Amino acid sequence: MVLSTQDLYKGFIGGRRRKNRTAVLEGVGLSLNRGETVGIVGGSGAGKTTLALILCGLLRPDRGEVWFRGAKVRYRSKGSLHRFVQMVWQHPETAFNPRWKLMRSLKEPLLIHHLPVTPGLLESRLDQVDLNPEVLDRRPRQLSGGELQRLALARALILDPDVIILDEPTSMLDALTQAQVMNMLRNIQRKTGVAYLLISHDRELVRIFSHRAYGLGRGKLNPLESSR
Repeated sequence: MVLSTQDLYKGFIGGRRRKNRTAVLEGVGLSLNRGETVGIVGGSGAGKTTLALILCGLLRPDRGEVWFRGAKVRYRSKGSLHRFVQMVWQHPETAFNPRWKLMRSLKEPLLIHHLPVTPGLLESRLDQVDLNPEVLDRRPRQLSGGELQRLALARALILDPDVIILDEPTSMLDALTQAQVMNMLRNIQRKTGVAYLLISHDRELVRIFSHRAYGLGRGKLNPLESSR
């Protein structure tokens, strides 16, 4: 098992006097194995992104435990899991500084984690997502939405993560590009063994693409039938 949670709770304070606490996650238990895709479906405000932020180490749960590679995550510092659990957001353009050429953006995760930029590494990650290395000399505005989503995935792959969290990865794409991106994700998973947590409002997409699928509502996960 690569990543798991046990009795995970998270709430937020709101209301006029900021005294009311609303529970977003209530006792959530989830497991993710190598080479597996687990899907989560839920409406706006259901807690999908809150769960994702906890799993990649960017948000501390109120109670409960997160385990990674058999060790309990301590949450002593933000981003404690960030090298090994990467996230690809719904809006890929937010992953890139619009003033930078894309080569700099692709190198950035390596520099943050003090890792070497080995010869051919950037090109190999671009090849995984079917992009020509010539895009490295461009800026984000010069790429299409589909190309940016592929590049965001390449940026996540640059650190060889165990888990990639896909937050609505195709919602901004047309139907043809959606199919291309999902097929590409499957191919990458077969070759690398990376695990995916697929978050979406699209129940059918999650049902088809996932090995296991859950609905998130009222803070709890409930199993859904998967077609795989």
